Amino acid sequence: MKIKQVEELVGITRKNIRFYEEQGLLNVERAENGYREYHQADVIRLQEIKLFRKMDISIEEMRALFEKRKSLQFCLEQHLGELERRREGLVKMQEMCERLIAEHQSLDTLNAENCLEEIEQMEKEGMNYPLHLGVTEAGEGEDGRIKSAVGIGALLADGIGDTVRVSLSEEPAAEIPVARHLVDYIGKKKGHLLIPAAACPSFDWLHPTRRETVAVGNIGGNNVPVVISNRINGESTVCENKDATPDYIYIGGKMPKQFVPGQSYIVDYNVYETLNSKPETTGAKLYPIFPAMAMPLIASIKADVKFLTLQFGTPAEEYIACLKAHPEVVVICVSNHQNRLGDQRALVHEMMNAGLKNPVVFAEMYQHSKEEKSDFQLEAAADMGALMIDGLTDGIWLMNDGDIPAQTVDETAFGILQAARLRTSKTEYISCPGCGRTLYDLRETIAKIKEATKHLKGLKIGIMGCIVNGPGEMADADYGYVGAGPNRVSLYRKQVCVEKNIPQEVAVEHLLALIDSDKQ
Repeated sequence: MKIKQVEELVGITRKNIRFYEEQGLLNVERAENGYREYHQADVIRLQEIKLFRKMDISIEEMRALFEKRKSLQFCLEQHLGELERRREGLVKMQEMCERLIAEHQSLDTLNAENCLEEIEQMEKEGMNYPLHLGVTEAGEGEDGRIKSAVGIGALLADGIGDTVRVSLSEEPAAEIPVARHLVDYIGKKKGHLLIPAAACPSFDWLHPTRRETVAVGNIGGNNVPVVISNRINGESTVCENKDATPDYIYIGGKMPKQFVPGQSYIVDYNVYETLNSKPETTGAKLYPIFPAMAMPLIASIKADVKFLTLQFGTPAEEYIACLKAHPEVVVICVSNHQNRLGDQRALVHEMMNAGLKNPVVFAEMYQHSKEEKSDFQLEAAADMGALMIDGLTDGIWLMNDGDIPAQTVDETAFGILQAARLRTSKTEYISCPGCGRTLYDLRETIAKIKEATKHLKGLKIGIMGCIVNGPGEMADADYGYVGAGPNRVSLYRKQVCVEKNIPQEVAVEHLLALIDSDKQ
């Protein structure tokens, strides 16, 4: 193909094509006679160059992209940030132009020095704008609060966010205490002691993926994160809620009222062999846990799965050598630092820098009474949010020094994992807070749908007040129940409307019939 044909195909002049060749963006094959021979691949590359130039992406960025030093996603995200900075600057310049016009300035009256000083001040300030945080369509009740805390808490804990709105399918007054507690709780980290840690250079903060681990039993690897729970006072280890039964139960060194066949238990290393030999443990599975100071004893005990409690600051040369020698060890990451998120992150990044593949379970301790159950749930969800989003979580172990029932603690742990979409243990509901466009009783309908579908573990059901935002904001739901008019509802399968304008009185029955028909 000759250059004239290429010019006609892509709409780029010969001079510019030569320029892109000189810049290393286009490598054209030469024929035996020395003349350039263009191919379809060159046409495609020139079309890409034309597109990127229209998007105002620089030659340097295109070169890095074509040489595969940067991905397209990374280039576009960088460019988007640059465009946003330019937009902010243009808005300020627009405001200045409008003000000068309104002041009827002429060349004779214009004070250029004052305007330049104003622009320089803008540049010094960086023209940064406040950022508002919110989790839309979080739902209601405990699940809505946990989901809000996971998302908002993760951002606040990283210093992102200036205003907060918690959006629940409840009365607006119920949202304020949740937002207030989240802001106050994260604010307690302010002024914390420096954490002398080094981030893992290969960790992608913009596109985090799950940390690579070698599975130990059912922990790590491609397994869903596990839940560990406490029963250390000899109480029963039978769990009433089968959908929130912990994968492992820690009993310390004390025998429970009974061992449940098939249940996995964690026991203190110094009583492991004694308890494991008792007839009462027949059918149960016991695994030892070691404090950091007992690392030298890990090799002396035989078990398929072992647990080691570590916190950032444990001498790295000691625990790294231990974990490399014992791939059967699961790390229980604990912290008593004022900024526990930063402290726990620091340990895992230290492990990543050392090339360790042992799974990590995050253990979080609280002190709340049963009257403070909501505070406990919000704090645990906020603390775990960033650790889950970072992809560092192979398990969660919530502990509470108070009278909150163990079952509530377990259900909270499973709820946090579900809010982060890491493990599904029940039906998930996506619902809006309602507004003036909601033309049916939203809260009554949510309660009715929950009661009728609570057994459908794994399904995501959207319950939206109106058509305006409903279908978009429940985009990943399996089924949707969306207000279509006064006392009228439309039903969706995924994002497709399958029944329109159903009377509200029979809409829940139609939804159940739709779900049942899809099962067949």
